[in-house]
Amino acid sequence: MSKSLDNVILAKHFAQKYGANVLRYLILNSHYNQVINLSEELIQQAVDYIQKIKSLLKKMNFYLYIEKIKITSTRETPERGEEIINSLLNNLNTVK
Repeated sequence: MSKSLDNVILAKHFAQKYGANVLRYLILNSHYNQVINLSEELIQQAVDYIQKIKSLLKKMNFYLYIEKIKITSTRETPERGEEIINSLLNNLNTVK
């Protein structure tokens, strides 16, 4: 994509058109310091994957309801957050 070719899409416009979860998936599925080269095929794969996740969550919620299982949430400690930031600053300890 190139701004001069007028084929750039803003994140907010992409999210409005395809959904925020599709945008999140594409971002999380790419390297954090690389440009995301979008194609219709890549977008459709993301849409399909998000639908699979939603379907799985519905099935899990139904199972939890039937089995009367309650889930409590936990919060990460601040130390864990610092560890994540340090890993990102170290490029996730990967070969450059």
